Amino acid sequence: MRMRPRAKRSEWRGNVKRGIVDFNVFVDYRLTIDEMIAAGGYGHVPADLTDEDRGLHNCDGVVATVLHVVCFGEELTSEKVLDKLAQQRLRHAEMPEFLALGAQFPALQLEYDLVTLYSRWRCQHTGVKLYPGLTAKDGLRKLAIHWNSASGLWHPPVRFVAAAI
Repeated sequence: MRMRPRAKRSEWRGNVKRGIVDFNVFVDYRLTIDEMIAAGGYGHVPADLTDEDRGLHNCDGVVATVLHVVCFGEELTSEKVLDKLAQQRLRHAEMPEFLALGAQFPALQLEYDLVTLYSRWRCQHTGVKLYPGLTAKDGLRKLAIHWNSASGLWHPPVRFVAAAI
């Protein structure tokens, strides 16, 4: 029997202010980052994503996993988000996991901005850390490199993609 990606949708109705929704996804670690991006069918992609962004997992083949999309409902720094995730025994999603979620649930980013706090990038002008995000504008799905606001805070509409520790 083949499993299909699915989400428990009952937890979120409309514009939820806080909570966690679980998504069953399949991560294909045989793919390169470019192939994972192509599978997502994004209308806009940053040029600086490479296989260096695959993360530290030594997985091979296709792995079924559960990803958690988390909304804290308050303004938080990246460090505070990571602390709160750790308290729930969660970590930020690695790029292959993040890209698999975007490819298998493309409508999700049309409703919410999704971010993973995986980061190797910094703004060359300010030194601020940059993070991968899945966003949309006028129906165009984008994979982008984001930073939080000038205040250093993430605002509640943002959802963070996490995985179990």
